Amino acid sequence: MTYIQPLRTLKPNRYGYKKFGILSSLMLGSLLVNTLGFAPQVRAAATPVSDLTAQLPAATDDLPQEVRDRLLQQIAEAITQDTGTPPTILTLHSVRAETWSDGCLGLGGPAELCLAAETPGWRVEVSDGTITRVYRTDATAQTIRQEHPVADVNEFPRLTASRVLDEVRRTSGLPLEQLEIVAAEPRTWDGCFGLASADQMCTQIAILGWRVIVTAPDHVWVYHTNQDGTDVRQNDVASQQGNALLLPGFIDAGDYPMFEGWTEDVLMTVLTRGGIAGQTEKTVLYRDGAIARYTLQGDTYGPPTQLGQVSPAQLERFRRGVQRTQLGRFQGLRYPAPPNTADSMTVTVMPEPYSLIQYDDTAGEQLPRSLQQFHRRWNRLMVTATRNEGATPSRVSASPAR
Repeated sequence: MTYIQPLRTLKPNRYGYKKFGILSSLMLGSLLVNTLGFAPQVRAAATPVSDLTAQLPAATDDLPQEVRDRLLQQIAEAITQDTGTPPTILTLHSVRAETWSDGCLGLGGPAELCLAAETPGWRVEVSDGTITRVYRTDATAQTIRQEHPVADVNEFPRLTASRVLDEVRRTSGLPLEQLEIVAAEPRTWDGCFGLASADQMCTQIAILGWRVIVTAPDHVWVYHTNQDGTDVRQNDVASQQGNALLLPGFIDAGDYPMFEGWTEDVLMTVLTRGGIAGQTEKTVLYRDGAIARYTLQGDTYGPPTQLGQVSPAQLERFRRGVQRTQLGRFQGLRYPAPPNTADSMTVTVMPEPYSLIQYDDTAGEQLPRSLQQFHRRWNRLMVTATRNEGATPSRVSASPAR
């Protein structure tokens, strides 16, 4: 049975479509679910939904009723197949006429045979009240396929990806077609999803989830989620909204440097690698304010060069400044060199053992604001240490083992 609820407003919304006289709240209690699986040539159900109306763009006012009903039926069956639960509400945010490059609607796999002919059809953004999905169809809605929302991320669950994109669309106000998930990696979060503030206590439990990078023109977002995307949280410190030029990536496990030199008296370590000389140097800030630099010689670091000493007050000021930057929000992220950059140097920051952030020293103002602030504070601390006249390093540490 279909329950029809009168629509109280007929004003156009920000998607540029007008609403028909009524908005269907589809009580699809007994949908026939076919073996969709988003495979090639998915066919419509034998029994169409005959008396449905929905939100459609003004450009599709002349869409035949039969095609519209078949479209809604196909989408409802696809959502049911994907989630295991028939949708109770379907709202079409956008329906746009398209001409696809082939009979597979431009979504054919590498081993799939597709009719080599342009195929007119529709691109549909639809919400079931929980998440928004994008589908492609042919002109008569006999064939339907879902656009996979992830670029080159094979193991990322499609449902989780859809929920992430829906959250970005909702909070940013940008149309779904401008959003793209460019990277996702599995993570194990604490009770705060790795987003705790400086004074926040987090439950020490293991939450399996994902870290996701979403882009749009001039925007980069980083999101932390649970496994199925029912809990989606923005990492606002690592995100850039407006004038974003650098796309971050994830640091591979094989790229992690050696940690044998980390001892309890170390407060922070910064590695620099590259530049004109192409050498690797490790600068260590100790908890007593001493700063030493080690140069990699072959497979081991040479003896320390003492750069200077900062006072307890200067050290505490630096620690509080770094705490305000929430450096931990960038854990495991890498920011590359800007295009056409030569002789750049990779900076690897280790605020604690097995915690890494990487960025290129030429990135400058293209980095997220908090990372810029850390870079300036670290450089000022190095200058302060070398200018502290009469200050003698409290002790000279032995060279790290490796």
